Amino acid sequence: QMSAFAGNMLQVAGTGGKPLTVLSETAHRSLEPAQLAALERHNPLLPCAIPVIETSGGGSVRCMMAEIFLPPKGEGAP
Repeated sequence: QMSAFAGNMLQVAGTGGKPLTVLSETAHRSLEPAQLAALERHNPLLPCAIPVIETSGGGSVRCMMAEIFLPPKGEGAP
């Protein structure tokens, strides 16, 4: 599972702020049904097909996404 990028999942805020977990199709296929069920109890999974990135770059979805931890403009801004 580690070589299939299962450790490179990222939980993000989707439409309306609802959480979802982004992962590659490679990672998704590597997980056992019980593992998928455990993850899906928390929020939906969004598997993405990115074979070129995984085979040529050595990274996966987490490497392609920017994490922004700032409050939205107008919320808590000085």
